[in-house]
Amino acid sequence: VKYIWFLKNEWQDNKVKIIEKIEKTLGYPVFVKPANLGSSVAINKAGGLKELENAIEIASNFDRRIIVEEGKGGIIEINCSVIGNDELTASVCEQPVNDKQMLTYEDKYLRGGKTKGIVGLSRLIPAPISEELTKKIQETAKKAFWAIDAAGIARVDFMVRPDTEDFWITEINTLPGSLSFYLWEKSGLSFSNLLDKLIELGFERYKEKQELTFSYDSDLITKTSIGSKV
Repeated sequence: VKYIWFLKNEWQDNKVKIIEKIEKTLGYPVFVKPANLGSSVAINKAGGLKELENAIEIASNFDRRIIVEEGKGGIIEINCSVIGNDELTASVCEQPVNDKQMLTYEDKYLRGGKTKGIVGLSRLIPAPISEELTKKIQETAKKAFWAIDAAGIARVDFMVRPDTEDFWITEINTLPGSLSFYLWEKSGLSFSNLLDKLIELGFERYKEKQELTFSYDSDLITKTSIGSKV
């Protein structure tokens, strides 16, 4: 989706300019997010100027970098998990079901009791989308996983427009809630086997890391005085 980002100090110094850029580039509605948080913390939807200003102020309390994303109408959420290090496998897809435009932290982790958390949310597994679209989303999820050099497990979240089957990645969760085990159970991998697989992948990545060199013996610094050319 279209987005812009800016730093907290830029917002404090140039609020009018940033608002104008958002309205010209993205229009309304938009979603305002702290760049480095998750679980819907400090994320808000803005449908107008006052809501936008308030959402940015909230986000800037949690991060120095703020992201503002274009809102999409007539879309559904589809999620897919990926597991592996170099050889990747995608899970079945899910469609979270809710009557809100955006899930809050409370929706994700407190709904249905403290012990259920995100598992207590309503979802359709497998997602009621075409086989062709399912395959496209699974392949895109693996490409996204590969692009950020992720390892172990992740969940890739998508926005999908059902009538055209256009879709967009909204985020890659590198530490997904409940390890997305509910997706893997529906993919034929039990929770205990999922844990075994993740432990195996962890040892595999650790071994690979141990074979790398993290130091370089050189007397370059001792031979170079401050202010001189190398």
